[in-house]
Amino acid sequence: MTIRSFRQFKALTRSYPSSSFEETEGTVWIQCQAHRHFNMLETFGRHRGLLGGGPISVVDLGAFPGTLLKCLRLYCREEGRLVGIGLEGPEAFVEHLEAFRIEFLRANLDPIVRTADPLVEALPRRMPLDDGAFDAAFCTEALEHMLDPMYALREIHRVLRPGGLFLTTTPNLARLANRIKLALFGHSINYPLRDSVPYGLTNWRPHMREYTMSEFTTLVAEAGFEILEQKYVDVNEDDDRLFRNSSTLRLRLMKKALKVLTLRPSFRHILMLMLRKPA
Repeated sequence: MTIRSFRQFKALTRSYPSSSFEETEGTVWIQCQAHRHFNMLETFGRHRGLLGGGPISVVDLGAFPGTLLKCLRLYCREEGRLVGIGLEGPEAFVEHLEAFRIEFLRANLDPIVRTADPLVEALPRRMPLDDGAFDAAFCTEALEHMLDPMYALREIHRVLRPGGLFLTTTPNLARLANRIKLALFGHSINYPLRDSVPYGLTNWRPHMREYTMSEFTTLVAEAGFEILEQKYVDVNEDDDRLFRNSSTLRLRLMKKALKVLTLRPSFRHILMLMLRKPA
């Protein structure tokens, strides 16, 4: 199935089987991230024909909480092998994905960052997958958490077959919110520093670096991918605060005001690239 409109996607998600891992403070992930997921599925669907009409194998790096892979299975009707890769995956989470015939494998694809957790340090430094074994790959909202994103990009390149597709997204460094924070408060994406990796408080890895579109396209090109499509995506309406009972009129009015400013593409929140491994 090809998802062609946001209205169609919202109708499909009314019966989405959400897990406890896909909820934050009572907010269901598929609801508060609807525009993001629609744009990913719609973009992938427009290029899906390049892979042929039969079943395809898909790997998703940074797959937690599994929403994208479940959407591919349930709404795009992908019947091939679906595999998620992540740093951490509770047993209950893995079992939940298995109910949808989705595998989850653990790997540390940013090993330059050291941790005191022996379980993380013992993880494989490569995806436990064969070279050229997959037709398509996703890596969404993950590369910004890596100190060495090229390491992960080369792993994705390795497991994709020639001609394989790769869709990736990352926050836009030049988005309006970042410009305001820097101009008015002097705050970069690394603020507050106590949440950053050097403090080593948890396995959580905050945003190490965000990218402008020119930086992001240069990065993936140097990893060996060719660019099929690039675009800025507005997810202003996906702010999870809008879906809480505590959301205020002030917040909603602010979001509407910012919506007007995002008519300028480079002010939008997300960078999205549709890529291909050269044949």
